[in-house]
Amino acid sequence: MKKLMLFLIVIVMILLMGMGAAELSERLHGDRAPSYSTVSGPASASAVPELPAPVKEQDWRLRIVSEAQPLPEDFTVETEEAENCYLFDTRAAQALRDFLAAGRAAGMDLEVASAWRDWATQETLFENKVSRVMAETGLGREEAGEIAADEVARPGTSEHQLGLAVDIISNDYPWLDEGWADTEEAAWLEAHCAEYGFILRYPPDKSELTGIVWEPWHFRYVGKEAAVYIMENGLCLEEYAAGQAQIKLKEISKRAPLHPAAGRGFTSPPRNTTRAAARPARSGPPTRRRASSKSSRLTSPRRRSRAMRRATSGSPPSAPCPRAGCWCLRPQGA
Repeated sequence: MKKLMLFLIVIVMILLMGMGAAELSERLHGDRAPSYSTVSGPASASAVPELPAPVKEQDWRLRIVSEAQPLPEDFTVETEEAENCYLFDTRAAQALRDFLAAGRAAGMDLEVASAWRDWATQETLFENKVSRVMAETGLGREEAGEIAADEVARPGTSEHQLGLAVDIISNDYPWLDEGWADTEEAAWLEAHCAEYGFILRYPPDKSELTGIVWEPWHFRYVGKEAAVYIMENGLCLEEYAAGQAQIKLKEISKRAPLHPAAGRGFTSPPRNTTRAAARPARSGPPTRRRASSKSSRLTSPRRRSRAMRRATSGSPPSAPCPRAGCWCLRPQGA
């Protein structure tokens, strides 16, 4: 009897010990994710400094479009009619109307040759030019495409797709070539464009920066503040945008210092010395790398002189007005 009682007591103790172990295991390995304690105090709050908000959001008026910075195929912009069925960005259409009205009031003969183009229109212009080059030269499509791109921009690389670029000519001089710069209208446009927020987009001495040859008929809306600064200082949009980027970087560096001495509690992560330790030690004096003999070169203009093209190809390329039944046929620029 005593042996039976002792056996039952042992069984009960084993059961109790098993229940306790199960409860402990559930607590240690339960479904709840483990929580990690953080060091309290000011040092913990500033261990990883928050990035500052951007100094200024990207300005839609200053966007650069080129072969290096193309537009996505799904890019859209709200437009409205600005002049004779030519569409322009709704936010800048009135500025274009005022610009043209002021010129005409001053006795200038001004006509819009091209404004906003959608992707399909730009693609059609480019493909038509490729077909003409292939027919005239017998070249393959790839070679013809390179030649065509000298005169008509590939889809996504034309500023006209932004809705902020306009080509302006006159009835007396309707050609898109450098001869336009000698007209009275061209001189007036360049002298007064900044008053209405426009700039001469491709100046004659900035081709290495813009990648486009001189286009005295091509004006771009950038807003009055930027336009006045650009035109008064003889800049192109690329130079102005680069200056703005430098200003932003300086402002960010002032607002978010990352050096430990700045008092923000930021410390760099520990250096990974694994790869350094794996490298064998060098014997002898340290060696220097030879400087590369290649120097950076600015991108050369991707378009030939329009005066040369006009001299060799006759009349400038034309495209029908986008409005059905409209009478006008205007030469199409880049």
